[in-house]
Amino acid sequence: MPSNGVIIVGIEDYDNTSTDVDTALRKDILDRVNIMTRGRFADVDLRRDVQANIVGFRPDRDGGRRIESERHVVPAYGFGGKGLSV
Repeated sequence: MPSNGVIIVGIEDYDNTSTDVDTALRKDILDRVNIMTRGRFADVDLRRDVQANIVGFRPDRDGGRRIESERHVVPAYGFGGKGLSV
């Protein structure tokens, strides 16, 4: 079932400042997402279906973290390198 786009992000990788795409890590993240979603994205072919790879760094945010719902998007930022930890 097409999803009209999915953004899958994030790991914490101290001391790695490379902006090169780690294809093995990208596959590992998708595999883990499929475990958590019972194969919801099993048909995704990382060579065929990925429209863009973006490598970046998550900064902290003055004023603290932001996480809230805006329709079909959940902005979550300001967590620094830790990402969202529960």
